[in-house]
Amino acid sequence: MRLSIPSSILSSTLFACLTALIPVQVASQITLGETLELESEVLEETRELWISTPESYSESAAGYPVVYLLDGTDNFLHTSAISQFLAKAERIPELIVVAIRNTDRGRDFTPPSDNANDQANFQSLGGAGAFQRFLKEELFPYIENNLNTHPYRVLIGHSLGGLFALHTLTSVPDLFDGYIAISPTLDWSNQVLVDQTSEFLAAQSELSIDLYLSKGNESGTTQAAFRKLTGVLAEFTPRDFRWDFSESPEEHHGSIPLPATYYGLLGIFSGWALNNPVEIYNIGGVAAMREVYEKSGKRFGYERSLPNITLLQLVNTLISENRLDAAAAVLLEDFTAVPPSYFLNLLANEYRQAGDETRAQALYQISLANNPTDEVASHGLAEMGIDTQAQRSDIISIEPGLLSEYTGEYRVTDDFILTIFIEDGELYQQGSSQRAAKLVALSENRFSVAGGDSQIEFRAAAGSDIDRLILSQFGREIEALKLP
Repeated sequence: MRLSIPSSILSSTLFACLTALIPVQVASQITLGETLELESEVLEETRELWISTPESYSESAAGYPVVYLLDGTDNFLHTSAISQFLAKAERIPELIVVAIRNTDRGRDFTPPSDNANDQANFQSLGGAGAFQRFLKEELFPYIENNLNTHPYRVLIGHSLGGLFALHTLTSVPDLFDGYIAISPTLDWSNQVLVDQTSEFLAAQSELSIDLYLSKGNESGTTQAAFRKLTGVLAEFTPRDFRWDFSESPEEHHGSIPLPATYYGLLGIFSGWALNNPVEIYNIGGVAAMREVYEKSGKRFGYERSLPNITLLQLVNTLISENRLDAAAAVLLEDFTAVPPSYFLNLLANEYRQAGDETRAQALYQISLANNPTDEVASHGLAEMGIDTQAQRSDIISIEPGLLSEYTGEYRVTDDFILTIFIEDGELYQQGSSQRAAKLVALSENRFSVAGGDSQIEFRAAAGSDIDRLILSQFGREIEALKLP
């Protein structure tokens, strides 16, 4: 196998559906991935790959699950965008996408067939076994030796690619951990795959694999084949085998890949996130929610804990249901970071309306202690006749020499630099295209961002100068390294 020099795949537009804690400075060109060529001895040809890595890839040593995408030219852009969007929303883990461009899809994606129509429609067919060998013996080793991968693979295939996905699941199942088969060509070889699936599943007592099967507006014999296949899946379900089927009559065969990829990734990684945290909370409290994350971690090979952002979703729901004491318990007892002022004040306001000014005062004061410039908490306390000046005046003074050690540029993401500087003896932070904000000291190395709901903590390795900061906001922590 020989690797060629990578070249960039560039797009002039950026899908604007991603959300982030930090605004991103938009460049004139957005790099979505890179291409490379792999010489295959198994297939006796050169195969071109398009590869997209997560936003955090260059700054993390963590491994990422890999999506192997068939019909790569047609499906790379929307699959990369969907995977990044869902990961940003914390619905799935961050993923590497490896799109395989076609040379002869009729050959690569099909098992043998003696059907006359199949043989008439394709000059070459029946090469699925060789393509499986290419994946196992050449592509997987290259990707896993050269990229930071996590041992979890997903295959996405549409039409003949969906046929290949189902054929691989039922012939070499351990090639992948998850399979997304989009409108697979079930009529192939007189619908032999339906019987093959039945025989395979009936012989399995346990199968730790996820399958997401989808169908667009198909008709005729294909529609009947889907009914048979879903019947087989319902009848023979080995222990630990998870499968789901969705039908989208409003989508035709050519338009189904995008929505099916979106819901397919959610299906494969079902359990990664809680869609409705309050349902689990009502059953077993926060402990039950933690258990969901621990179980999903075991399935996908991670050590996982309940994220603070999910606890905040729960707090928001509990407040809206007027379950104030429950919301306060979660925010003050189960939250593992500094409770955001927004939620402390929201809860305090609700307590005031309910006539419990004692609880409201305590929450306002917690907010003000974490965020001395919090005007909402100050105003609430003032309305209750409580003087906040004493608390505000108890601001820590830091020596100018120590402040100067914090100054410099810190890389938050590839496209976002946070600058720390001193003006009139005070420390400020300013991000790209943002206004400068004063940093109010909470301790020698931890500061509240004035006018915001975030904190910055400066850190250094043992015996070293300041080399990074931690930006905390809404329960999340982002590490930014100091630039030389």
